[in-house]
Amino acid sequence: GLVFKIPVFFIQGAEDIQTPAGINKKYFKKIKAPRKKFFLLPKTEHGFNQSVIDTHFTIKKKYIVPTIKGL
Repeated sequence: GLVFKIPVFFIQGAEDIQTPAGINKKYFKKIKAPRKKFFLLPKTEHGFNQSVIDTHFTIKKKYIVPTIKGL
């Protein structure tokens, strides 16, 4: 689907050959959500690695925790 009632965050490796950034970015632009952000990680491929884990933490700390505290 393209319509979400929750925030949507994409974490994309710039060097990902399994799911290329260009394809994901086109889909992401079509998404309707109350908040959305696309994180393109340089020198990062597909899957979990330290930069992806660090970005997960940043998303939780910067975007999710403040939202939960506001409830």
